[in-house]
Amino acid sequence: MSADPRCDIRIVCRLKPGECALGSLLKAIEECGWKRSDRGFKRDGVEIRIRDVSLSGDEAVFSAGSVGGEVLEDFVKAVIRRCWYADVYYHVRGDLAKQIASRLGLGMDEAGGSRVERIKLYGVPVRLEIYPVAGALTASHRVGWSEVNRGIVSKIYRRILGGSGAGRSLLDRVLGWIR
Repeated sequence: MSADPRCDIRIVCRLKPGECALGSLLKAIEECGWKRSDRGFKRDGVEIRIRDVSLSGDEAVFSAGSVGGEVLEDFVKAVIRRCWYADVYYHVRGDLAKQIASRLGLGMDEAGGSRVERIKLYGVPVRLEIYPVAGALTASHRVGWSEVNRGIVSKIYRRILGGSGAGRSLLDRVLGWIR
């Protein structure tokens, strides 16, 4: 997926209890093949920026822009090595927000006010904040080791942002049809 100004993906990482050193998280990301840059990390022409760090140093926010699902999953795999959990946020606007709401079976009626919906995708609770007047939608979900090991990040990415099954194995596609 190329850079899409209508979409911004953020990853909020909470370090494991008792760990308050951001350095261990940054080192874990580098050990997974991401190169440190001035503003974050780069790999294969993609940059994921460090957006913010909590005052206590136990939480970090990364901005991934509109990276592809596999890149997002790879980055989350790198951070989850040092994090207790990671929250993934998809902030989308305009016609893309309307397409996503429709794909998930939710209306984005202009006359309606903002609302929060909760759905489950692949057994993971997903929170959807819908802002019809602004033409915006925010979807978020939490992942830990279990979800990352099951490939949940890229599965939810495909469900939310769409995309073809290209690159998925025949077994993944067959299992997807069964679900």
